[in-house]
Amino acid sequence: MLHDLEVDSADALPPLPALFRASVHGPDSRETRRISRGAASADFVIVHPGVGVRSVDWAGLRPRERHRLHVRAAAGSLRPRLVASHRSAAAIHGLRMLGPWPKRVHFIDPLRTSDQAWSRVVKHAGPLDDCEIEVVDGVRVTTLARTLVDLALTERFAGAVIPLDGGLRRAGVSTESLLDLVAARAVARGVSAARAAIEFASPQSDSGGESWCRCRLLELGAPTPELQHVFGHGCDRVGPVDFWWEKQGVVLEFDGVQKYLDERFRNGLSADEVVVHERRRERRILARPEVRDVRRAEWGDVVDIRRLRRQLVEAGVPVK
Repeated sequence: MLHDLEVDSADALPPLPALFRASVHGPDSRETRRISRGAASADFVIVHPGVGVRSVDWAGLRPRERHRLHVRAAAGSLRPRLVASHRSAAAIHGLRMLGPWPKRVHFIDPLRTSDQAWSRVVKHAGPLDDCEIEVVDGVRVTTLARTLVDLALTERFAGAVIPLDGGLRRAGVSTESLLDLVAARAVARGVSAARAAIEFASPQSDSGGESWCRCRLLELGAPTPELQHVFGHGCDRVGPVDFWWEKQGVVLEFDGVQKYLDERFRNGLSADEVVVHERRRERRILARPEVRDVRRAEWGDVVDIRRLRRQLVEAGVPVK
């Protein structure tokens, strides 16, 4: 259910392996036969009709990177007027998403008046202004702002908030600008839900896990926590913490496994050293006179909302 939720910045997007296109060489060429033989012998994976990637390269890709490759393969084989959109655009922009990446590539066709779904491609009806199109990684794609609005209009609440939180951390994107774009789409379905997700979204959520946890807290009816609170000043400074309820004196930290297992997030420390660092940090937080309790939520607590509710009740945070 969870895919690439730790990714936030497009700068972190890894390069994609080379695609091999039969259309470039012709149906009887050696390269085309090589793709066909490769698919039959498992040396190649066909990511779009007539387009393959080496199996060894495919095996090393994460789910989002696989979908990025599907988007590139499809975009190079279809009419130029089609623009990658929705979750497919989210993958190209490096946004975090909740749930699996789609098996089909999503495009907007400005000339269509109704949606159309094929086995590998979904075409969404326009309209789409030229100012809402850009080229990213060689693919014509909806701009970041347009992508976020499309997701807000079509995804469920948490599924929209997670990419919105990440998008609001990017330059040129604001709550007000997104609400203006939604207002211009007043005839679209899901406008009220889109507004609610945009207004709830915050650039202060540092990870997809924190974003989803915050949605769960709202679902439980917990008081609105302060995000990224810092305790003390100077040498006494500790934090920021993910969630802080001042009235209850409770800190909630979301513990994603990447801070322990992924070296990109360990700042040169071993997993054991990260554990020791986190324990010392927690002791410093608990030493603050205003802090009564520190709780840690893991993925399982967010997936099973009953576990998260139990944590809050035990800490004295009111829930419904």
